[in-house]
Amino acid sequence: MNDANNRVVENIKEAYEFNYNVINTPWDDRSPKSKIGIVGLLISILVTIAACVIFNIVLHFQKTEHDKDDADAEIKCHLVKMGDHRYVARIHSVETQEVLCVGAVISATIVLANQICVQSGSVVLRIGSVSEPRCKKGFPVDRYEVIYQGVTPSGLVLLTINTNMAHCSKIMVVGDTLEFNMPVYILGRPLPNGKLMPWQPAKLMVVDKKHSSLENTICVTCHTGCPIRVGDLLLQRNKLFGLAITNTPIQNRTNCLRN
Repeated sequence: MNDANNRVVENIKEAYEFNYNVINTPWDDRSPKSKIGIVGLLISILVTIAACVIFNIVLHFQKTEHDKDDADAEIKCHLVKMGDHRYVARIHSVETQEVLCVGAVISATIVLANQICVQSGSVVLRIGSVSEPRCKKGFPVDRYEVIYQGVTPSGLVLLTINTNMAHCSKIMVVGDTLEFNMPVYILGRPLPNGKLMPWQPAKLMVVDKKHSSLENTICVTCHTGCPIRVGDLLLQRNKLFGLAITNTPIQNRTNCLRN
């Protein structure tokens, strides 16, 4: 009886030893089925690695092309120095320091902006040249007030700063009547380098004011490869006539601005 049990234990030990040493078995000692399985496993691993590499390469080139398209779009913009346009306030997110949009300085303590610009959290205003120490830090917004047309929000807000910004800014005059035979321009959000902003000519469009959705709006068309961003300023004779309502991609060259 003991001999029989010992044989069973030895057989089990041999089985476990066989399973444990399967990786170390010489290639010539393997069965054809084992060889085919190992070759198939290696091929599947190589195919998986190759697919991952190709996928990452494709993603890299797609991102590169996308960045190139964005860079080309920015290059096509006519650019001006921010320090030369001290009536423009750059609205930055306090949390990320990203430029959200631009607004117009309409007094020494008030900036007119699109309401969307202040909906993502606290903002700080930067005005004038980034090289001026007194202006570089920026001005925190102490309060803002929504502008209403009757009982309806206009989409515009007044950002009030308790600190006087006169040493960094110039006041932008708000215009009364647009002249259709005179050129208009759109002054836009600064580029990522933080020193230049797009300045592009635009053409006024005749709008049917009977439609309520177009009340107090000015629509323009542009012919440059430069996008329009929410809050961009519409100017004529250095007077402010409107702020862009929404972002407009390069493919769609028509935009309506709130006045």
